[in-house]
Amino acid sequence: QECLSSGSKLMVGNPLRYSAYQQSVRRSLDAGKLGRPAALRIHQWHAYQAEPGPGDPIARPSQFSRELDLACWFFDRAPNQVRAVRHQDPRGPLVIHLGFSHGGMALIDVMNQPTADPYFMLTLIGSDGASYVDDQHNTMMIQDRSASRAAMTHVNDDFEWRMFEHFVRATADDTLASIDAEITALRVAELVERSWRQDGECIREAEGNE
Repeated sequence: QECLSSGSKLMVGNPLRYSAYQQSVRRSLDAGKLGRPAALRIHQWHAYQAEPGPGDPIARPSQFSRELDLACWFFDRAPNQVRAVRHQDPRGPLVIHLGFSHGGMALIDVMNQPTADPYFMLTLIGSDGASYVDDQHNTMMIQDRSASRAAMTHVNDDFEWRMFEHFVRATADDTLASIDAEITALRVAELVERSWRQDGECIREAEGNE
């Protein structure tokens, strides 16, 4: 609030939005190639070095707000139904279901694996088409007669550059978006935490646009 009141330019940048993969999905949506978004599936494994403390949730709201923001971004609104369940193992997955008033839904699972590599997968199904994103660490499987092997493509996503470019352009054009999107994502994250702490109770509230 102090930055905004002083006239400073402020932008909250979600790296997932600026990934080349998600940018491509968004362009397909905006061009009408996918139709109306109906079902979104996100699978996210985080690789954290620190083990969760006794009794602590595996993913605090701030740790999965990016995935929630991505869902709200693709559906252009916040959900009006939120439900989340946690595995009994503190290192197990958090599974989130979001329902939207127009009938769309999102299913998100987030896992903290201190000893595993990060992994991200996304599928968006629309009324006229679908998009699929699977980083697989950009690994291509090569099969021959004797054995199979993995070839790394080493693709650099450069999402930081896209975030910076957007900030500079929006600042120059005075079209910098508000921080409402991040506030919305954090509000939904709080509902997710409330649901899993209430044994997966479905939380319903009025739906609002991003």
